[in-house]
Amino acid sequence: MGGQIKIDPAQVNNAINELQQATNSLGVGSPNVIRGRNQLQFVDKLNEIDAQFKQVLTRYQDLLGRSTQMTTQAVNDFEETDRNIASQIHLGG
Repeated sequence: MGGQIKIDPAQVNNAINELQQATNSLGVGSPNVIRGRNQLQFVDKLNEIDAQFKQVLTRYQDLLGRSTQMTTQAVNDFEETDRNIASQIHLGG
């Protein structure tokens, strides 16, 4: 079984950067609360749904951020392990 695992760190980092930019562009922004003289139940429910959506979006962005950090760390660990193995092979051969 002579397979290799090939990772192009630059390609992974580019993909992570694109994901982070897309995540940041989702933007929660400031609340768009509809107020004024209109006190209809519909408007109150719409504002509640908007607040919940923004909360979910913020959590999603946080999770994506954590995921990209973990991916970056995994790539760095993989590269370090690869260098260590190559060094051991070089020293042993």
